[in-house]
Amino acid sequence: MNSYTDILNNHAQLFPDSCAGWGLEFILKFEDRIKMHEYPLQQRWPKGCGFGPDETKAMDDLGIITTNDSFDHTDFEKKVAAELADSRAIIFTAPDHVILNQVTGEITVMDHTWAAIPTNHGHEYRSRASGQTAPLSPLPLANLYTQVRKVLMPNWKIHALWYKRK
Repeated sequence: MNSYTDILNNHAQLFPDSCAGWGLEFILKFEDRIKMHEYPLQQRWPKGCGFGPDETKAMDDLGIITTNDSFDHTDFEKKVAAELADSRAIIFTAPDHVILNQVTGEITVMDHTWAAIPTNHGHEYRSRASGQTAPLSPLPLANLYTQVRKVLMPNWKIHALWYKRK
């Protein structure tokens, strides 16, 4: 089994919009379902994918049964701790940036996919970005959660994906 750190350091996000594919492949590499140099989901969906039925089938075909749901921060932290304790990776999306339509005033929130990585002091949230040679800095999720709910979306929840092995 590949370690979380090995995957984080060696598994690239190939395209600007393939962060969900990156996260799903993170799970597949952690579970030794694909090799470190393989990128089947990002290559299949270079313009991006999600946690929908097509991706669920692709993961199922590789022996991983996925489940996803949305959580308040406290419940999400409990879910992460449980999954990591059972030696399973968990991925989630969080707002990365916003786009303001200057004509209509409409705000679009753009998400990015992150993985929970165990550390000596608990866990942290890490990811990669297209064109970056190193992993992104840890995500301060508690602060982000508070700010997103306060400023942008008062009912926002963290959308996460976890799995079972077939």
